[in-house]
Amino acid sequence: MNKRQTRLFAIVATAISAAVFLILTFDSHRQFDRLTNAESITPAVTHGKNVWHKNNCINCHTIFGEGAYYAPDLTK
Repeated sequence: MNKRQTRLFAIVATAISAAVFLILTFDSHRQFDRLTNAESITPAVTHGKNVWHKNNCINCHTIFGEGAYYAPDLTK
């Protein structure tokens, strides 16, 4: 490939990648409520999240595979 073909390939590949990214981002936002189970968030869940953040529990515990491994996993 010469320089012109290489440049054209890079531009087209970038445009296709950007289009796919935008389509997938739009689709994720469209499905947000269904994917997050937003309808089942109760005040108790919100309070638990606030306690989790206030005490910085993620520094020691793991939940859903995220966090540190010094203390027990709190997923279940």
